Amino acid sequence: MSMAGLTERTQTVELLQPETHPRPPQTMLVADLRHGYSPRSRLDPEHVERLAELEGNWPPIVVHGDTMALIDGAHRLAAAKRLGMRKIGVIVFEGTTEQASIEAIQSNVEHGLPLSLADRKRAAAALLALRPDSSDRSIGRVCGLAARTIAKIRAEHDSETHGQCDSERRECRVGRDGRVRPTSSSALQRAVTTALADDPAASLRTIARRTGASPETVRRVRRLISEPQECAAAAPTARRTWRDDAALSSTDERAEFAAWFDRHTIQLEECAVHLDHVPVSRVYEVIDEVRRRIAVWETFARDLGRRTTAERSQ
Repeated sequence: MSMAGLTERTQTVELLQPETHPRPPQTMLVADLRHGYSPRSRLDPEHVERLAELEGNWPPIVVHGDTMALIDGAHRLAAAKRLGMRKIGVIVFEGTTEQASIEAIQSNVEHGLPLSLADRKRAAAALLALRPDSSDRSIGRVCGLAARTIAKIRAEHDSETHGQCDSERRECRVGRDGRVRPTSSSALQRAVTTALADDPAASLRTIARRTGASPETVRRVRRLISEPQECAAAAPTARRTWRDDAALSSTDERAEFAAWFDRHTIQLEECAVHLDHVPVSRVYEVIDEVRRRIAVWETFARDLGRRTTAERSQ
């Protein structure tokens, strides 16, 4: 592996760890190196044999500068020992032990003998333990897994620990761009309120950048702070829970409708949270889907109205 390759990978961790500056490749005594964290459950003997046939003509391994623990190159190190090599080419990784573990995950995912799905899931669980406030997409990119898979692993971990995680961390995630975004509308409003209190003269866009909100959300929260009585008068009533409606719980079919209707309730502030989350390349596709859903609801409303009119005429 080249020094440039290591630097490039380090920069793609998306603030899971800061940029590091590795030293130039050098040689070290094999006896001075020790095994560190690895996402691999075991070495592949056949792969070690194939590397041994190259007689040392492979890229340098990567070790942690502070501990001399192996970060990347377990199969190469095993091949070197098999050949009885006294020295081996090494790139030294400068960073904390935590950063070294993150680099071990990413480097093993991106090149060399592919990690099994089980190994990648174990790596994701380890990374979630190290950086629980990173987003599912950020963790997934490092581990080579889909964001939905990371979400499932996160949920399983939270279940095992009985939800004993910091509430503030649960409400925020660090995205791939390094921005911290609240995961709920209430958390977003609290974040914007705090930012406005800290810097009341800041512009809408400045607060939006700091909190991960849209400028329109910042405008709404600022108005709520400055004109609480007017906003309270104009605000919609609290979200209604249709399952609590007596008429809609009188039969199983009506209760089923109420539960379905509650699941599909969306508030405007919830939409505001996600305004900046849609990639530009998918904006018009999402708009088309939103309009399709609007048309479905409008058709449903029209059919309900027709049913009422027909029943009255009977």
